[in-house]
Amino acid sequence: DGMMLSFYSSLLTLYYEKRDFSKTISVSVRVLLDYSIQNDRKNMVHHEQNESTHLLAIISLSIRAYLSLYMISQAKNMLGQYSMYLDEKDKQELTEITDSFESKWKEHHENFAVGTLKYMEANYTEALPILHKACETKRSGEALFFLSSCLFQLKRYDESREAIEKALNIRKLPHYFHLHARTYIEQADFDKALEICKGALDNYHPTSRLLNALIVHIYESHAVVAANIISDLAIEKYKQYDETGALDGLNEAITKVPSLTEARILRAEILYRQKKLTGS
Repeated sequence: DGMMLSFYSSLLTLYYEKRDFSKTISVSVRVLLDYSIQNDRKNMVHHEQNESTHLLAIISLSIRAYLSLYMISQAKNMLGQYSMYLDEKDKQELTEITDSFESKWKEHHENFAVGTLKYMEANYTEALPILHKACETKRSGEALFFLSSCLFQLKRYDESREAIEKALNIRKLPHYFHLHARTYIEQADFDKALEICKGALDNYHPTSRLLNALIVHIYESHAVVAANIISDLAIEKYKQYDETGALDGLNEAITKVPSLTEARILRAEILYRQKKLTGS
């Protein structure tokens, strides 16, 4: 038993360190169940010291894996079920860990609820520190999404991007990609925004209307920025009395984005003056 427990203790440590919590749980549950059945058959009460050490490691890893997946009730059940194999000191330590985690879990949900409510009320300044606290107490994709959204509304785009990238490391959801791309759009990096959307569509969400709509918006935004630059250059040429150059630039800008009001008004003025001068 001691050698077998030693083997499983090492194996579970490897799973846990690789953050494969599901595997840690499934193997530890099976090992502990087999061990308890064998002990019942042998009517064993006392265990060798090295055997107790390995049992403690297996039970501890199982409880920590449950907590890592926020399965608090299962962690408490595991502790209660196998507490007979633990001494009072180890039992108290694992109880304190579980209780502390449960307290943090409750704190996270309270902060998340209040923070999202403040966000929905557009009270971004008050929502921000509360959402920060929610993210500190639990590694939650949705909490990070709302934190990122809050930073986005406050025009803190680099920080918003950092938060949403952390959320994407947890789950690859369409609205996470959407917000990630928008942080680049606001900084006029349309190529990067387009790359994010196309990558998400190709690899994760091929039918997402949200991402397809954003791609259309990116192309339109890119065209607007380009048209405004061309229009500004044309206006500068007009100020330098280069009406021909100005007219060419204004025509190009309006072709790209017909709704450019200032460019349309200036073009109309130039065309009217030229028509008046030629008498046609």
